[in-house]
Amino acid sequence: QTLFYRQWAHKAEQYLYNDELCSKTPWIAGKRAKMPVTDHINPNFNYSVNSLYDLLDDHPDNQAALDYLLTMYLLYKDINGFYKVLTTYKSNCTDVYLPRLYQEALIVYFELHKEDKNFNNFRFSYEVIQQLMLFKEKFRQSRGNSEALIKDFGRTYWFYLNFAVLPQ
Repeated sequence: QTLFYRQWAHKAEQYLYNDELCSKTPWIAGKRAKMPVTDHINPNFNYSVNSLYDLLDDHPDNQAALDYLLTMYLLYKDINGFYKVLTTYKSNCTDVYLPRLYQEALIVYFELHKEDKNFNNFRFSYEVIQQLMLFKEKFRQSRGNSEALIKDFGRTYWFYLNFAVLPQ
């Protein structure tokens, strides 16, 4: 009965308890297609990763769930976990440029795992490669001084990986 949403609510009433109409309405059908089939969603943060895996197992095309899972691994500096999830759930890595953050993290992974021959299965932008070379050079010159690097590299994953302190 709010002033601003009254008309919307009256229009939306037709969808209540009407599965047939909901399935014919694109925006509702799209949201329902992403609903979890496996009901293991738990509000406790410790279960977030498992919940995201459940969502991806039920709906492998759920890009939002994949992005949340990948960035959780990156936030916790788990490059190996990031790589495993990316290669498990993302099939078209060779066809497109991944987001810059993912490219930066992948470069770190391949620097740590030189024996992994999958480097050519990913596309890296020229700008990301150039920035990495500059980061390495300035890192050496400054002897790892974060103050000398923050202006040019403060928004890169490499800076985060080297200088961010994770809570215990």
